[in-house]
Amino acid sequence: MYRGIGESYFKLKDYNQTIEFCQKAIDSDLLFPLYAKQPHFYLGCSYLLRDPGINWNDISLAKYHFQRALNISLENDMADDHVTTDIYQTLAYINDNYEDDWNSAIDNLTNALQICETNGWIDSYNQIKEDIERITMKIETED
Repeated sequence: MYRGIGESYFKLKDYNQTIEFCQKAIDSDLLFPLYAKQPHFYLGCSYLLRDPGINWNDISLAKYHFQRALNISLENDMADDHVTTDIYQTLAYINDNYEDDWNSAIDNLTNALQICETNGWIDSYNQIKEDIERITMKIETED
């Protein structure tokens, strides 16, 4: 129930309500573990999107929830979908833009790239390749 309400609020771009209901869904212990992936994903997105500007606590919470959603995917053989690709890309975005951890960003993008290649998602594949090249240029410029 809470999961569906949280998803509805996310679609309405009401990120504070999304956070409230997705957290209730996770805390309720009624979620089948496979269904916990989506609330964690929505929580991660909501923490990144809810306020303009940089809120380090929100960024940390976003990263935690994206990583949790990714772990659920990997533990349950659900890592070959668009959501998992989005998670890898968003973790790379956080690594790149907030942590200057470019090697981790490339690792996350490489994982997303492999999923795209496996599924034949050419447009996403090309975009991720461009992101990897952009970050590689940053690394080379720093050296």
